[in-house]
Amino acid sequence: QQVQQEEQQQQVQQQQHQLQLGVAQQVHVSVLQALLRLISSSDDPGVQQSAQQLLCQLIRTGRADLLSWGGADPQASVQALVLAAQHLLRPGTDEGCGALAGDLVFEMLTSFPAHLMAPYLPELLKQVVSRLVTVNSSPLVCGLLMVLARLAHTDHNALITTLASMTVTLPGGQTGCALDASLAVWLDRCEELQGRYHLTLAVTALGLLLESSHPRLEQVVVKGRRLDVQQGVKTRSQVQAAGGEKYNMVPAPLKILALMGDLLAGVQETGDCIRGTDGSTDDSESEGEEEEGAFEEYGSEEELEDLGEGEVDAATYAEDKMGAFLKDNHQDEGAGGDVMLHEGEGGDAP
Repeated sequence: QQVQQEEQQQQVQQQQHQLQLGVAQQVHVSVLQALLRLISSSDDPGVQQSAQQLLCQLIRTGRADLLSWGGADPQASVQALVLAAQHLLRPGTDEGCGALAGDLVFEMLTSFPAHLMAPYLPELLKQVVSRLVTVNSSPLVCGLLMVLARLAHTDHNALITTLASMTVTLPGGQTGCALDASLAVWLDRCEELQGRYHLTLAVTALGLLLESSHPRLEQVVVKGRRLDVQQGVKTRSQVQAAGGEKYNMVPAPLKILALMGDLLAGVQETGDCIRGTDGSTDDSESEGEEEEGAFEEYGSEEELEDLGEGEVDAATYAEDKMGAFLKDNHQDEGAGGDVMLHEGEGGDAP
């Protein structure tokens, strides 16, 4: 009887999924061109965010199938969506209008085959980092950080090497190394991420960077502990009068270790909120589990709970679980991180 109930539940879930897919396909065929026109022309933050949110949801639902809906050519579909993302990532774009630019790129990286995304990734990565180091809006920063976390899961060594060879324009107008600039923001702002899925992706991405022992990573220096608050809390005017906030500088791997502990605590707290103190599950709090099976590619829920409770060493978890994930991911997508991150493979970016 239990087997029959499970089979019935699976059938219901499949029917619901097919229904959602059919609705998404109809919406996509009807409104895609209008969405792309809005994204490329509107200067209204509310309109832009609604259009980007709908587009992200369509990609999340349709995944690779979306690229051929309505008889479209998959390569042309990817190019149109990439151009929309690049428009939102342009320097000087209002942060409210481009608030979900990172989310859009993240959904494409997660949903589309690697060989279709590969020609555009070098330029997309440079635009993502250039935008990351010059904006302040938390939703925009968090979305861009998720792109870097996703690429770290694809090939962390290739990501570090590519960023180390790339230069970007910094807020003051001078140029600097993309690795140093992006890690400074990544390690300073990643605690702003919300939702168990995003926190889990972020902490395992940092674990992969740490586990790589890449020599270039050891050379990056970032802000560590704040020093000007050791004599007590100060007002903002007092801090400014004393010359601003002061930090000690530490190697990036040391800061990553410290951050992983905080992020793991965040994963655990989010899991407690979802389960409830009585062990029940509250679907309304499950914002981090938007996708069905969201954690399957990072390990079972029990393993993630152990990770959050400190029962599993983060570096060991990254080595054991992410190694298998990266291998399977590359086999499924038919492309490795080098193909995705370096130019000259599969075409040039537009």
